[in-house]
Amino acid sequence: MAIIESINIGNAEKLSADSGKVYDTGIFKKPMLGPQALKIFGLHGDAVMDRRFHGGADKALCAYFSDHFPQINTALGLNCSAGSFGENLTISGLDETKVHIGDSFKMGTAEIQCTEPRQPCFKLAKIHESPELIHFLRETGFTGAYFRVLKAGQVSPGDELELIQSPAGKFSIAKANDLLYKNKKDDALIEEILSIKELSSTLRKYFQKKLEKKHSTL
Repeated sequence: MAIIESINIGNAEKLSADSGKVYDTGIFKKPMLGPQALKIFGLHGDAVMDRRFHGGADKALCAYFSDHFPQINTALGLNCSAGSFGENLTISGLDETKVHIGDSFKMGTAEIQCTEPRQPCFKLAKIHESPELIHFLRETGFTGAYFRVLKAGQVSPGDELELIQSPAGKFSIAKANDLLYKNKKDDALIEEILSIKELSSTLRKYFQKKLEKKHSTL
């Protein structure tokens, strides 16, 4: 059974990169108590700063799967827990192999739909002071995922995620990660993921450009 272990919200804060550049970020999220209002563009009160990569209709919610935390903590000597990866939803009982692009879930009075893998960025490595973290997440496929909101409503810690619809193709987040980080030149897989109408617009543009670039050089 998949359960919302924690609902996490963050304020706008500053993060300094190793280069000295300072970024505005909403990655520092804290678990909230009680019901939370989920709107079409995300949780009420949650800061989304870099909208090139976060937020919007297709990436309204970032989710991470807490079953990974013990392995991550043991392998890298970290102490990750709910909210540590800047996720809005910390979910237990689910992972990237079991969630497919286009899967729709009911939670509380809201409904959400998976759109793409979360692509870990340098900010995670910076806040955890773990240079190897990003490589580890990509290699293991422990990335988490993004969701769009199909129906606004109230969600609470402890709510069950009830699968209400799943596309026939069953293109998992794990499979998408494999295409992003390992089998990057697999045209058949690229065409398969592009056939999924529920795929996020940003990832669709990314894979379309890959195909166009390859065909233009033939």
